[in-house]
Amino acid sequence: MLSRCTYRFALMLLPIAVSPTVSRAQESLPPSPLTAIAKRLAAPVATDTKPSKNPATRFSPTGKRTMAAQLVEKLAQNDDQKAALRDALTAGRIAYEAEAKKAGCENDVAAALSYYVAANWSVYNGGKEPSGSGSLSLIAQMQTMLDSPEMRAAKNADKEALYEWCVTMSVLTQTLYAASKDNPKMVVNLRASAGVAIKDLLNAEPGRVQITDKGLEITPLGGGGRSGLSYTLPVGWSKTGETDGTTILEHGGGDTDLDRDCSYRLMILPATPKQGNLAKTWKSVWANAVLTNFSVYAGAFNPLPFLTRLPGGLAVAFDGELMVPKNVPGGKGKHVFLYLIDAGDKVFPLIGIEDYGYWGGKSRETVAAQSFFNSLRVTGYTPDKKPLVTDREALVGDWSESSFSAADFVTASGGYAGDAGSGAGSTATLRADGTYRRTVIMKLVGKYSPPQTTTGRWKLEDNALILTPTKKGEAVSQYRIVGLSPRSGGKGSVLIIALRDVPLIFESRENFWVWAR
Repeated sequence: MLSRCTYRFALMLLPIAVSPTVSRAQESLPPSPLTAIAKRLAAPVATDTKPSKNPATRFSPTGKRTMAAQLVEKLAQNDDQKAALRDALTAGRIAYEAEAKKAGCENDVAAALSYYVAANWSVYNGGKEPSGSGSLSLIAQMQTMLDSPEMRAAKNADKEALYEWCVTMSVLTQTLYAASKDNPKMVVNLRASAGVAIKDLLNAEPGRVQITDKGLEITPLGGGGRSGLSYTLPVGWSKTGETDGTTILEHGGGDTDLDRDCSYRLMILPATPKQGNLAKTWKSVWANAVLTNFSVYAGAFNPLPFLTRLPGGLAVAFDGELMVPKNVPGGKGKHVFLYLIDAGDKVFPLIGIEDYGYWGGKSRETVAAQSFFNSLRVTGYTPDKKPLVTDREALVGDWSESSFSAADFVTASGGYAGDAGSGAGSTATLRADGTYRRTVIMKLVGKYSPPQTTTGRWKLEDNALILTPTKKGEAVSQYRIVGLSPRSGGKGSVLIIALRDVPLIFESRENFWVWAR
């Protein structure tokens, strides 16, 4: 039961949302009255209930409200902003109270607290809102949790103060979020603040908190760690730490001199909402979780990322590069990988950090890492059948690829005996109507093979591009797409096709076929 302020007010408040004075002003706002009841809220509660008609949380309003005025004075920097913020808070409160009255929950502390929880949950989850039945179930839960002798004995003025705090802060949270939707950095900050509010109130990582039709539900801790992922530790791996919802696992290399210098540390981060598709979310998490702590070792890095599916059905996006820690003079290069495990409307980020001696696909770490990822399961989530590659329109167009190799020939004594070179190339036109035309050209120095052209129909199945020729007897071609990304500079695209399985720890982008346009 979330109310929204008008977009006009939101636009006028954008300068407030991005102002550095906001965080300083918030420190001097009236302290949250929720601290004292946080433990009660974190306790298990019944679900699938309806609001009470005579709850202990109901009060008779006194008409004395000061919270909105305090916010206006603390946050607004000029008369126009004061007027906009005052109007937004008033409009939001009126809209909320109208909805509460329709639900029979007017002048109710529990309903206001439900609004506060739902508003922060919505912002943390990218604007997702609870259903109507979920909102009513949440109110009923709050009424049950707050039903105590102390609440029944509380004065109307005290209940009204808590009510006003919850409603006003909820309206402010939603108003600033609406005003900041075109400012990605501010959205990240607001989501982080909403996550802190949820964690402080419910004593649970925000990624574990859900509001379903049955109300507030906190996902149980996963069998392997706090993130909600269950897993089996490979031989030689150990759990070395757990803090702030992040689980740290480590593999200490192998038995040979070459392997002994290697170590692979894997950090399982709390779940975060998906932002569009999996690849787009990966790039956002890479920027916010990796690039804030590491710099590219040399040159530039244009991540794809790679997309694949684990044996258990979970989709994963991953990529990595040789990096150096920031703010560590002379820091040693480390190969840093980011893996995103798809869990529907959220993802589980894992950051792999490899201190290398002899590393890459040839080390034992690859086998151990693959074993770990193959064991992953997400608590309470069954992988759906949604294809890995969903943007069919992005494949429509003219693609090409080419390669060339050269070799020198020598005699038994090492003398020069000649040279030869060969080249190959192809073009492929994938049309929006599902038809295609593909031409392959091969040339050996001194010889020339005429182009071979095929036509037919193309389709996508999961991450497989399938070309079916019209002419009978010609073989069907199938290509496994593991990446689709804009070219560096933003002009054109590259399509990455895997010639074999892509290892989850890899040294270079080998064994790929690159189509470009």
